[in-house]
Order: sequence, then structure tokens, then C-alpha cells
Amino acid sequence: NSNKKTMKALEDDLLYRLANSTGNLLDDAELIQVLADSKKTAISVEENLKNAVETDKRITETREEYRPVAIRGSVLYFLTAGMTDVNNMYNTSLAQFMELFLVSMERAEKNTLAKRRINNIIEYLTFCVYAYVQRGLFTSHKLMFAFLTAMKIAMRGGPGELPGVPAPDAWLTQAEFDCMLKGGAALDISAVRKKPFEWIPDLIWCNVIAACEMPGMGDLADSLYRNEPQWKAWFELEQPETSPIPEFESRANAFQKCLVIRSMRADRALPAISNYVKAELAQRFVDSIPVDMTVAHQETIDSGHGSRVPFICLLSPGADPTGMIEGLAKLNKKKVPSVSMGQGQEVIARRLVGSGMISGEWCILQNCHLGLGYLFELEQKLVKTEEVHDEFRVFITCEPHKRFPIGLLQMSIKITNEAPAGIKAGLKRSYHWVSQDMLDAIARSEWRQILYVMCFCHSIVQERRKFGPIGWAIPYEYNQGDLTACTNFLQNHMGQMEAKAARGGALPLQWVCIKYMIAEVQYGGRITDDLDRVLMAT
Repeated sequence: NSNKKTMKALEDDLLYRLANSTGNLLDDAELIQVLADSKKTAISVEENLKNAVETDKRITETREEYRPVAIRGSVLYFLTAGMTDVNNMYNTSLAQFMELFLVSMERAEKNTLAKRRINNIIEYLTFCVYAYVQRGLFTSHKLMFAFLTAMKIAMRGGPGELPGVPAPDAWLTQAEFDCMLKGGAALDISAVRKKPFEWIPDLIWCNVIAACEMPGMGDLADSLYRNEPQWKAWFELEQPETSPIPEFESRANAFQKCLVIRSMRADRALPAISNYVKAELAQRFVDSIPVDMTVAHQETIDSGHGSRVPFICLLSPGADPTGMIEGLAKLNKKKVPSVSMGQGQEVIARRLVGSGMISGEWCILQNCHLGLGYLFELEQKLVKTEEVHDEFRVFITCEPHKRFPIGLLQMSIKITNEAPAGIKAGLKRSYHWVSQDMLDAIARSEWRQILYVMCFCHSIVQERRKFGPIGWAIPYEYNQGDLTACTNFLQNHMGQMEAKAARGGALPLQWVCIKYMIAEVQYGGRITDDLDRVLMAT
């Protein structure tokens, strides 16, 4: 631009002198000098312009190399934004996403080779966005988000040899995406090819016919005709996703195997989806990620405007985030006064927020779904207050509500504290809560073993709820508080045993007392059914 401006100025100056020159031009020494200077400058500017064109070309080529990063970013953003259709509390702003994008660019492993550097950015960005979003999702939606991530990436780009470009058999079409979601629900059993065997339900046969329209699946129905004994045996398996699919095991890709299982055994679709996500992305996309409030708090510090970023903890039955918040406050040597919202509690909330903005203290606004009116006021206060102490933090706990302020959702960090699905995930979450200080609190050899067993027992107690009356006759809302209470009792009890042992020798643990306190008092205190009480005692 500066070169072009210089050329324009020279042309204008020369034209002005020629237009206003009098007499013989050859006798005008000043004009001749201007012409000579203009010629030299024009040559220099022309060279600079040629260099600028070449530089611009190289910049464009380099920028195009990184286009797969932009493609992956756009896929992840629109998927994240679309989660609002699942639950309005999942609202995420473009500004939040851009922070994740820039952080991923900065923290991804550096490499002198552009191809490897791009792959590193894509891998880091994908998991960074997944971990950020899933932290604020309820357990029932986490696998769905991972599954949509894998499919959307495969539809637009995907993992493969080239960054952002999948292997040829990893491409997904919109038709395949729709078939996975809808199956053959739109088909009429009387208008499609007649099903060959009576053991195939009508809906499953419609699913098979719909799947036959997908690439690489055209002979699925014919395969059922040809190998009826093998298909029937596979169909009747308890876990068909762990066994080879007749005729399709060697030639089908991960998505096609998942589609076959979804079409014929919809009850086993979730394990099949997990296998697909593992194959297309990685194991870590299906593993439970324990909530770490320290990481969330560090994110607000890194953003540079953490005092204006509220934490929204979504409530669900049996989940109480207060303990996590208080633990984080203790680590940061902060007091966290709280108020339970409701009629007339806005005055207390205003006082806590106002004083916290000045002093840098934290506060908890609990059950805010009962005081939505104040949240609109809080949003404006966080946005418009000119000076807010850098260490101020506000924590909001609430149930999902359609009238929750969108602006507050789009500027917040969202966290759920539900018990994860599965014994492995539950045990991982429970043991993640155990700190090194807790492990070292008691010197007795039994302490660490009992602590592990307590976490395992807590996971079992929570997991049994999903089996309905087979698990518990009445679904009790056990939560982290029960595990904390049991651990505190065990620590106090074993501490007393150690104190007595110091005076009079080693003392054995009182197992009858321990069993009674845990089974009858701590967990048993919630139990109202006699059979459940017997179960807990065993």
C-alpha cells in the first residue's frame, strides 16, 4: 500500500509540474531533476511491488496450509453451538470458543514441519473443546456429544493421512448421518421388501432396508437371506458388539459396523457408539473426565478477566457441588459465604456480590432457579461495573431453566457434578477426590486399602440406582457427601486407635463398629426399605 501511494504521489507531482511549466521544458532544470528522481523512485517502487506480490503469494500458500485447522475449528464451533438444542443451559458464545481456539494454537506441540504442526493443533484443539464442553454436560449427553463430534468431523474432514482430510473409507454423507439417527422409522413395513424370517421384528427389518441404501451396505438384506443361521445366532447374543458381524466384519469400517448394530440391536447401540468413537477419535473421548475445579479456576485466571466469569453449577438429583467449591476456596485461602435464593434473598445476594467485587472474596448463590430475576441484574453488574477485584469469583448453582439469562450462560464456565455411568468411571471419579494429604493422614497399613474399598463401595452404591428396583427398591440420592462423611469417620476412628496404640501397644480395628457406622448410620440413614437395609449390611 505504501509503495502504491508513493507511485501515485510521484505521478500527481509530475503531472502538476508539467501542467504549470512555462517556456521550453528542456530549459527547466528543476523539472528535469524531478523527472530523473521520479524514474529512480519508480524503478525502486516497481521492484518493491514485485517482491510484495511474491511475499503475498507465499503468505497465501502458508495460510492455505493451515486451512484444515480452520475447518476443524468451524466444525467444533457449530457443533458446540448446536448443543443448545439439547438443553438451553449448554449455551456457549463465539468469544468463549475463540479463547479455546487461541489457547490450543499456543499450547499445541511445536514442530518445524507444517504438516506435523497442523496435526498437533487439530488434535489438541479437538480434545480441548471436547473436555471444555463435556464438563458442563449431564452424563446422559456426554457420549452423544462425543459421537456427534466423531461424525461431524468425518462428514467435513476427519482424521487421516492429510490434516483435515480423512481416509477414503472414513467419509460420511448426510444420508449416512440421518440413517444412523433415524433408522427406518419413516418406512412402511407393507411398502418395503418382504422380510424373510419371522424372528426379525418389523422395525428392525425397516432399519435393515434403510441401511441397504447406504454406501457399502447394499447387500445387508441379501446377506440375511444367505446366512440366516449365522445372523440369528449373532442377533441373539447378549453383547453382539463384541462378536464378529457375519460377512461384514472384515469389509465394514467402524461406522458401518456401528450402523449394523444400531439397525438390528438398538438396545446395544451405546456400546457400539463407544467403539466407533474410540476407533475414530481416541479412548480418552469415551473415558470419564473427573471434574477438576482447580483447572476451571485456572482457566478464568488465564483468560485475564476471570472476575467477570461466573461459575454455573448445574444441579441434578444426588449431586451437590458445594463441597467442590469449598475445597477450591480452601486451596485459595478464600471464604465463601453463601445464600440460598428465594423470595426476599436478593438483598443478601446483592450485598455478598457487591462486597466481593471490592474485597476479592468469593460467594455462592444457591438454587438460583428460584431467583431468576436477580440473575439478570447480576449479568448487568458483571458487564457494566468498571472496577472489579481480580480475585473475585461468583458461583451459581441452579437447575436447568428455560428462562435462564442467555448472556450469563455465554460468559460463564458451566459444570455438572453427576455421578458418571459405569463402575470404572465412578471409581475413577471417587478416587480422584482423594488427595495425597488424605492418603498420608493415617500411618496404619490398612488405611489406604480401606480408603480404596470405601471409594469402590460408594461407586457400587451409586451405580445400583440405574437398575431400578433390581438395584434399590427405592432410588436413594447418594452423593459425594456420603463418601466424605464415611471417610471422615474412618479417619477419626483410626486416628483414635493410633492414639491408644501409642500408649498401650497396637490395637485392632473395631470392624463391628466400622460396619455399623457405614452400613447402618452413614448410608443406612437414607434407607427406608427393609430389604435395602439388608442389602446394604451385606
